[in-house]
Amino acid sequence: MNFSSTFQYSYYSAFFDSLSDSEKLTFKYIDHFYTFIFLVDLIMQFFVEHHYSTTNVVERDLKKLFMIYVRGDFLLDVITVTPFSFLLKNVLSGVGYRLLFLIQILRLRKGF
Repeated sequence: MNFSSTFQYSYYSAFFDSLSDSEKLTFKYIDHFYTFIFLVDLIMQFFVEHHYSTTNVVERDLKKLFMIYVRGDFLLDVITVTPFSFLLKNVLSGVGYRLLFLIQILRLRKGF
């Protein structure tokens, strides 16, 4: 799913002006679907146990897991689910608006 969403956002940001209204609407629905999936993933990351490779200890305490996630990938995950294109639609136009979709490429790192 990471690769398909990355391809989709790259394509949309490159060919935004040449897309028809129905294609833009289809992209909007697909975008909502991907955002929902990554939002669920963001919430689930608070409950995923952490394995310390140096000490071979598995952390299961929710407070510690929360802090580990917040200090780690939380900010990047929040950036990828924040609808910047919706929030800044009236502020930016043209290339600046299309470049907002490239922020979603950060989702690709979840695949590795």
